[in-house]
Amino acid sequence: MAAPTSGDNPPHTFSQTFRLTNELRATEDRVLDGQPAAQIQFAGMQARTGRLLAILKRSFALSLRWTTIAIFLSPVLLVAQALVDHGWPIVIFVGIVTLFFGTLNLYLLVSAVHWLRTRHAEPGPPFDRLLRELTYGRALLFEGTVRSIERGPAHAPLWTDLFVDTVPEKRVAFGDDFVVVADGQEPLFVRVETSPHVFGKVEQVTMDRIPTPVRRLLGVGRGDEGLRGVSIRSGDRVQIWTRGAPTRVGPLSGFQLGRRTRSFHSEEASGAYRDAGHGQLIGCSVADRLTIRVL
Repeated sequence: MAAPTSGDNPPHTFSQTFRLTNELRATEDRVLDGQPAAQIQFAGMQARTGRLLAILKRSFALSLRWTTIAIFLSPVLLVAQALVDHGWPIVIFVGIVTLFFGTLNLYLLVSAVHWLRTRHAEPGPPFDRLLRELTYGRALLFEGTVRSIERGPAHAPLWTDLFVDTVPEKRVAFGDDFVVVADGQEPLFVRVETSPHVFGKVEQVTMDRIPTPVRRLLGVGRGDEGLRGVSIRSGDRVQIWTRGAPTRVGPLSGFQLGRRTRSFHSEEASGAYRDAGHGQLIGCSVADRLTIRVL
């Protein structure tokens, strides 16, 4: 099966829409192996700007909740003051009121600073400043060279992320499953069921490199200005970061990947191809979204 070109329908297309409310939320419409798949929703990836402020804001909000309850109950202390010949009820009452207004002022101050720090927070893409966030909690599974599963032209884009600066902001990713090879190791096949986090050089992607169905999805024409994006090409050296573990797949002369039967022949240093026996398979899924770093 030939690698998709700009005029073909890409096997996989993912369209994400980002909305920033209390947190960054994303909705993803998916096409897998040319067929519509279920829509998913998830928390978008953001830089850690304002994370400490967010923790302080939640802490003050919790404290404010409890001091509000204490304020509602405080009239009991005034009744107690009228019944006893001591000053401790009024001291406790004043302390509760002071604590309430002090907590309220701190909550408003932290909330204002947090809003100022995050009001221009960018959605997940582009990921060029988020390497620490995207690799946190993940392990480096594999480092090697990207190849198309079936033989294809050298340096052909196999996966492309596009970042659309609209309101709400969007990300559209498209391409096909691919394989990563390294000397002395079994090939690693990457099955894409939701768009991975791709960390690489952001470049201008011209319209002639964007498949017609994707241009229709974006509402742009061939003559329009290009979009920012990141591509994974055949021949690129990449790192695959994941929380999951790969499974075995094979024989590679004919194996099932999604709805399609694929075959892979490894390339010798001489340029000749030979049959590969078995390989490893890692999936990019909702539960385990891969991070792919283009070196």
